[in-house]
Amino acid sequence: MTAELHATSGKADEAGDAGQKSVHGDCTLSVVKLMKQDAVTVYAFASPGNRKAAGPLDKFQELLQSPSYKPLLMHDRVETQQRIQFDANKYVEILVVFSDNTGLPGKRGRFMYVWEVCKLTVGSTNCWLTQGVQLYDHPRPHIRCMSNIKPSPQLYARFSKHPSKSAAASRAKGGMNRHIVFGSAASKMARPVLRGVVFDMDGTLTIPNLDFALMYKRCNVPIKDDLIRVVNAMPKAEKDAAWRVIDDMEEEGRRTLQLKRGVVELASWLKHHKVRTAVVTRNSAVTLDHLTSNLWKAADLPPFSVALSRDDTSIPPKPDPEALRVIAGKWGVDPGPDLLMVGDSPSMDVLFGKAAGSSTALLDSGRRFLEDGSDKGADFCVEYLYQLPALIWNHFEVPGNTPLIWAADQGQVGAVSFLVKMKVNGNAHGFLGATALCRGSQKGHIDVLEALLQAPGINCDLANNKMQDPLHFVQIPLNFAQCTSPSILP
Repeated sequence: MTAELHATSGKADEAGDAGQKSVHGDCTLSVVKLMKQDAVTVYAFASPGNRKAAGPLDKFQELLQSPSYKPLLMHDRVETQQRIQFDANKYVEILVVFSDNTGLPGKRGRFMYVWEVCKLTVGSTNCWLTQGVQLYDHPRPHIRCMSNIKPSPQLYARFSKHPSKSAAASRAKGGMNRHIVFGSAASKMARPVLRGVVFDMDGTLTIPNLDFALMYKRCNVPIKDDLIRVVNAMPKAEKDAAWRVIDDMEEEGRRTLQLKRGVVELASWLKHHKVRTAVVTRNSAVTLDHLTSNLWKAADLPPFSVALSRDDTSIPPKPDPEALRVIAGKWGVDPGPDLLMVGDSPSMDVLFGKAAGSSTALLDSGRRFLEDGSDKGADFCVEYLYQLPALIWNHFEVPGNTPLIWAADQGQVGAVSFLVKMKVNGNAHGFLGATALCRGSQKGHIDVLEALLQAPGINCDLANNKMQDPLHFVQIPLNFAQCTSPSILP
């Protein structure tokens, strides 16, 4: 679902309309309220429609804690980049927020938000209220949010008439550059092709249900030490006793084993894109089999192509990177950044992945605070696994998109024109069902849209899996302003 932040604060405007008092909601003031974490005031000055969409105040407060909007809370600096005035009753401001509240330890970020404000009559007062806020620029790839504004007739005309006006002619007449690219500069760089995802099990795929502190204590092993390594180095009698403790506690854990929140969504997404998966755990083969034969199968998830436990005694346990090398070998690839290791332990999972040269994602469930508090330089940090697909999509090349969709997404008008000339399928669906027209519209690449609209049989009404068609994306404020510029309208 589209996530929108509904917020602004207000101040009295001396010049009311028709003798009516007017309350003006200034974007900068609303950001100040967020800096002070004044969610109540912020919520009060949201437009009625947006408050209805956001739900009650407690839901709105939860939204403020989401990764898209968390940086607005307790930020330390904001800059206004541009103001776009649509008419007397609607404008958009582009704000850049600098914040340490990124959810990543020691990570400071620069975030670009598009703040949409409209004038509405509430009772006898004209009020400027926030219609929506969208995050467009993030130091790490992130989900983009849309707002809902009505498209102009010119936008409909642009798609229905298939204008032939060339970009070169427009620029020759003083037209503006019509390529708008949202997202970080990193998204333009060459991206690794995702070859597979490797998961940890306990605390990552399943809800933690083992009392490790008690396990260490009963095995007489200091909590800071590697349990398996220390137990295996014990004299035989002590080692056997310690393994009985571990086996008994793990058997008890299997009775209440459950999948963690977001696992099914992520695994289903990887299944849809035909991305291979593997699991590496320091737990036993019995517990791993219980996961795959019961929980995984019950959720209709595809089996792991490789599943390794501590009982695979020829392979050293994590954090030794040998297991990742074995998995890469079975997949016929080299262990490197095109493999992604996902786990909840910085010391066991992140360092495990980094030692093999792989990309790493930390499921930040709080376990790092039981270690040294560091994320060990994880490439991605998420609170829930369902947040990973957006990060994966922006960091890797993921199977599913056609060359035409990729070219449209990146604004490569020359490649798009060539592919159209070669009569490739312009209506093919890629990631999340988006067509080349959807991707070009979402990014504001007008030259690309003009080239695509020349393709025989191109269908402008095809929507993605979320029922968002190309016209939906050109309604985004920045694209709206660009697409309706006098210099580029037919």
